Amino acid sequence: YTLNVTTSGPGSVAVDPAGTQFTAGTTVTLTATAQSGYVFTGWTGGLVSNVNPYQLLMNADKTIVANFAESIDVVSDDFDGCGTPNAMWTWVDPLGQADYELTGTELKIVIPPGVNYEAWRDGNFSARLMQEVANTDFELFVRFNSAVTQSIQTQGVVIETDEDTFVRIDFHNDGEGLRLYAAGLDNGSTKRGFNQSLGTPAAPQISLRVQRTGDTWRVMYRLNDSDPWLGFQGNSFKFGMNVERVGVFAGSQPLGGQAAPGHTALFDFFFNADSPIAPEDANAPGLVVTKVGQGTVTQTPNSATYACGQEVQLTAAPARGWRFLNWSVDLNGSSPTRLLTITRKHNVTATFAPLEGF
Repeated sequence: YTLNVTTSGPGSVAVDPAGTQFTAGTTVTLTATAQSGYVFTGWTGGLVSNVNPYQLLMNADKTIVANFAESIDVVSDDFDGCGTPNAMWTWVDPLGQADYELTGTELKIVIPPGVNYEAWRDGNFSARLMQEVANTDFELFVRFNSAVTQSIQTQGVVIETDEDTFVRIDFHNDGEGLRLYAAGLDNGSTKRGFNQSLGTPAAPQISLRVQRTGDTWRVMYRLNDSDPWLGFQGNSFKFGMNVERVGVFAGSQPLGGQAAPGHTALFDFFFNADSPIAPEDANAPGLVVTKVGQGTVTQTPNSATYACGQEVQLTAAPARGWRFLNWSVDLNGSSPTRLLTITRKHNVTATFAPLEGF
């Protein structure tokens, strides 16, 4: 049989044993190597897989393409801030009735009751936040600060080629308790996966750990931060796909004739295991006041942390022999009392100047 191997993008392929003509039943090893700054993103044509190197059985003529693309790693996010997430994320709401926002230290996705936000039979109708990535191996850590207490509420991780071909890995309540579910879906057909009962409703800070190695997906979980990771041995399945986007999702769907309950999902962080953010939430909404000169600044209310949209009154009082000059950085003006609305981590400088004659 004839083997024709070509490349798309900056990279090369080694064929072992070398050649283009092979006796039927021969196993040929294909090894793709990307140029610097690029990654191997999978085989297409007569072979659809992400495994590299690949052991190819010559049982027919084959034309195979090795694909390479610019390296785009999964980007970690601890969801600290207010309002809109970082620009790397794209909001997807197929039914147009969900909502999302950053609460300061979390991502909140709100699914209204009575609407079928299902990621299953007819495609992915979940509300989700997605980022584009290269079709490479990766490992994700995701922590949730919300419980799934009603059937069927769902929150998890989704990896997509498109809305019809995706892997979903999630916690959901099936009416009898908490379940860990994982599957690869292709046009509504489940190819591989598992559905595991965890016995009790989820407590806040339940976590997922997802590893992708070629066509193999391995899933681990823990119900508390102090617990060990569980599921490493048995929770794996194979599903070949070209990954284009990864992200988090929330869903709600009816069960047993009852209306969909709706769900508010809280995501604490979404980390690439190779580049987690430490310390987490370092840029959470807050206020740092710096003084230049001699005087005091009073914050009302006085707190180490503040919520998005909270108002804080700042009052500057000069020391004897000094006068208050102005505010600067994230607050302007010369009035000694100002009101600041918290929208991020703010830095404010209060400047005092000496009085003449002292």
